[in-house]
Amino acid sequence: MATDWEKRSGATFEADKTNLIHFTCSDPKVDRLPAVVKGQAVHPKDHVKILGVILDYRLKYRQHIAYAASKGLEAAMELKRLNGLSAGTARQLFTATVVPAVDCASNVWMQACKDKLLGPINRVQTAGAQAIVGTFLRVAANVAEAEANIISVQERRWRRAIKLWIDIHTLPDTNPLRRVTSRIQNFYPSRRWPFHQVACRLKDIPVGEIENITPFALAPWVKRVQTISDATQTSTSAGCSVILAVNSSARNGMVEVGGVSQLPISARGKSKRPDPSVLPSKTY
Repeated sequence: MATDWEKRSGATFEADKTNLIHFTCSDPKVDRLPAVVKGQAVHPKDHVKILGVILDYRLKYRQHIAYAASKGLEAAMELKRLNGLSAGTARQLFTATVVPAVDCASNVWMQACKDKLLGPINRVQTAGAQAIVGTFLRVAANVAEAEANIISVQERRWRRAIKLWIDIHTLPDTNPLRRVTSRIQNFYPSRRWPFHQVACRLKDIPVGEIENITPFALAPWVKRVQTISDATQTSTSAGCSVILAVNSSARNGMVEVGGVSQLPISARGKSKRPDPSVLPSKTY
């Protein structure tokens, strides 16, 4: 398979940069035979790191949770070294530095983070609360989060999961990730998708009414729309007396319209009226 992929993609296979792992619920020591590719042996490992996520052979994500907790605790300790910060500034720094280190790819391993594995993550929350409002060392994580006005770990991850679940349903039907959502509840209980719990809790959301965002990307060999400009038309527009540009934007149910006008000095004359170089914006 590796040699076939090498021929199709034109890449060069390197055994030093290749990892082999067997995902199984049984003991991985049963099959420890290496895979030989182009005369080089690739031995299987108990865990590998793919796109920043540490995957073990049982998909329990214990190594990754410990790694994420250590990175988050390191960022929280660096935040505690900054003196003289207000609570609002420290809270923003906590959200910008500590939270991304802990919640990186949390949609993949959030279902496995429970019971004892949640303890190191709670220590990160407590250290962040100490940096924000200066809570006690032995305070509970829930109390520290309430005092520092920061979002709990469970709520923060569920927000990310809900956003991803909705974004998946905005993909076109040709996307394989969109097609697998219709079969998510037909999997075996022992082989459920990590988003099975999210799908069960969000089953009442009318995802069929969500707008599908269909990309219209063109391949490099497909012709683009050709732009044709007339030199006489350009010269005519450059010599006009009034140039007007209008733009509008909509956000949070409000539509704002603004415009800019330009009047050449040669066309102004000696009028005493003020020049409306910038039109005031109006909100509807």
